[in-house]
Amino acid sequence: MARPLIATDVPGCRSIIDDGVTGFLCKVRDADALASACLRFRDLSRDTQIAMGLAGRAKMEREFGEAIVIAAYRDALAQVTAGN
Repeated sequence: MARPLIATDVPGCRSIIDDGVTGFLCKVRDADALASACLRFRDLSRDTQIAMGLAGRAKMEREFGEAIVIAAYRDALAQVTAGN
């Protein structure tokens, strides 16, 4: 969807967000950090917000595209069934 993200800095979120490039990460259970990230995003120019979203979309296509996910799934299945 090419939208920037603001998320908590935890495994999973950390691997999909490049902080300051595709969105912002904030500290776990820290309302002030979340508010700060929202304000940082609000203060970006519209062009920068759009660029951040497009960078996120490109990252998802590059690292989590359909072919990549299917290949990883097949590899995992092959490893599980290799002993049978």
